[in-house]
Amino acid sequence: MNIPEHSLPRLRHFGSLFLQTLFPSTCLCCKKYSFVPLCEQCITCLPHKKIWHCPHCQEKTTPLGATCTGCFGKTPLDGIFSAAPYKHPLVNRIITTYKYGLVRSLAQPLSMFLVDALKKNDVPLPDIVLSVPLHPRRLRWRGFNQSSLQADHVAQEILPQISLRTSPKALERKRYTLPQAKISDRKARLRNLRDAFTYSGDTLLIKGKRVWLIDDVSTTGSTLIECARTLKKKGAKEVWGIVLAS
Repeated sequence: MNIPEHSLPRLRHFGSLFLQTLFPSTCLCCKKYSFVPLCEQCITCLPHKKIWHCPHCQEKTTPLGATCTGCFGKTPLDGIFSAAPYKHPLVNRIITTYKYGLVRSLAQPLSMFLVDALKKNDVPLPDIVLSVPLHPRRLRWRGFNQSSLQADHVAQEILPQISLRTSPKALERKRYTLPQAKISDRKARLRNLRDAFTYSGDTLLIKGKRVWLIDDVSTTGSTLIECARTLKKKGAKEVWGIVLAS
């Protein structure tokens, strides 16, 4: 029987759920048996980031990852807020499992962790929450966009009794590119993503507005920079990258 390529990740996902029902997995943190890969108690084990740097020069310490005054105007990003340090072994393992192990059930606990970090820090609140998009080809293979799942949760939970505006399909990846993880040089990463994104939504949603751009990880910031460039061209006033780890 021939199974379409785009169906494979979903089949793996449902197969994983079936196996977890019969044979509960262990929490990635405490190693105890659990029906979810990261139990609620262990969400509190994840370390919070306490020092942030300018996303452009990546040298100057700035409040919550805001772009420093010396780099203002050199990048379309107004800042990158990160909830956790990516180099921490546990954080790295959990996010790698989430992103490359196709473990969709990690979206909820990791989103809870991100919301908790945002609430504990005075990050400027947005007018709209968007997510870094996947190319349709990669989305078919993975079966879900982890950044989109996080964006939905953040928009619903960051303000009590108020759901922030979202527009899941407004920002699109129009060009298929080599995965950023396979490129180590920052300049090469920026070249790889040049003109890879387009904004096809209502410009009134972002014109003169502050946008939170959600992603899972930022290392060089190149993906967020290129997305922010696209949004600024359409009139966005501020664009903040909001990520789980960096």
